[in-house]
Amino acid sequence: MPLTPLHPGVSLPFFIAFRRRLEIIPLVIGSMVSDLEILFMMPFTGWDIRFRGPMHSLIGAVSIDSAVALFISFAIFPFIGRWVKARYGKLRYHIFAGKDVTEAPKSFGAAAFSASLGALTHVLWDAWSHPYNPLLWPWDNVPGLNFAPPGDPFFVMLFSQLLTAMMLALLLEMYWRL
Repeated sequence: MPLTPLHPGVSLPFFIAFRRRLEIIPLVIGSMVSDLEILFMMPFTGWDIRFRGPMHSLIGAVSIDSAVALFISFAIFPFIGRWVKARYGKLRYHIFAGKDVTEAPKSFGAAAFSASLGALTHVLWDAWSHPYNPLLWPWDNVPGLNFAPPGDPFFVMLFSQLLTAMMLALLLEMYWRL
């Protein structure tokens, strides 16, 4: 499980490979939105291993997560992007991978697919690094559905963090060349 801001390191290779067919903002937001669930569930469950619910499942990734990512991509992110552009326009912070993030995605279909793809990368990446991840929620008590490797979860998560950070660093370095 990478930290939430590192999750785009797993989904951005898809953007680089299919740049003309995907929307960058819904893809990146979709890859992080699943962890909003943790913020809302922690007050009720504490730091319990079962604080992951429907937003960390396959069906939640293509429904709830995608809907939230699309809302953020179309309603919130362009507003924030326009504010950044007005304040820091000369620095070009509003340009990411050659795209102006102050604009809403051009194609709803591409945005929906991108949001779903980002959310699925999050859920599947988390599945191998957590002892509990409800992939087939609400049928989450079926044994053998997680791919978490045996051994100390600390080292699995450390490896996951390092690998994802390296991927994100390489992809952000490529960003300057796109």
